[in-house]
Amino acid sequence: TCRDCDASASTVTFTCCGKLPNDDFKQSSSTWARESYDGICYVSTATARSRAYNCKTTVMPGVAMSSFTIQQKGCAMTAMATAINYYANTYPDLGLSTTTPADLNGKLKKLGREGYDLMGETKFTAIKIISNAQIVNDPSINISSSSPLNARNVALESVRSNLKNGNPVIIKLQHVTKRNNKTSFGTHFVLAIGLCENKYIISDPGNVLQTTLLDPNETVVLNSTTGNTIGPVIGIRSFHKERQ
Repeated sequence: TCRDCDASASTVTFTCCGKLPNDDFKQSSSTWARESYDGICYVSTATARSRAYNCKTTVMPGVAMSSFTIQQKGCAMTAMATAINYYANTYPDLGLSTTTPADLNGKLKKLGREGYDLMGETKFTAIKIISNAQIVNDPSINISSSSPLNARNVALESVRSNLKNGNPVIIKLQHVTKRNNKTSFGTHFVLAIGLCENKYIISDPGNVLQTTLLDPNETVVLNSTTGNTIGPVIGIRSFHKERQ
């Protein structure tokens, strides 16, 4: 057990904590940040920008529809790209090709609704297709901050178990934003890549948390002025090698 957690990816402490070797892809990388992210668009006029729509939706004349980008919406997909490369580099016998967020985004688009759903949500089941059935996803686990304590503990223990077995886990976080007296409830995805006592060592595609450590039960205040927050964990997306 690591009692002393230093939030620096290069420290010996992180090795002791069992940090998995991995890439650390960011949505904001200039190589792919502006690439179109599939499925969801926003509509706008000269004076306002509206909520997200299905990109295939027909809009009124004079109203522009624009695609979101990887930087804006690609956290789950970027986390999955990092996870794929972990398996490709750690288990060369699987014969997996490494990827990037740009490459994976393209592959998911080609898969149609097996890659992204109608609202642009990443289909984690696609990892089986992309990896030629070498990696498969486990059933999704969804919890909430109001879930019974025992249910949360069981769900979070599955994260610890996966990490101890060398399987990175995609974590879904509640993300609350407040603007113009309106509160919006969204989500953000990060990749858990290690353990440090009761915290996860994470790769954060959007660098929203601005740290490499995450307490799964904590609600973090991102901006004390606006009241924007992130956390706690509300979903778990895990994977495993088909041939253990």
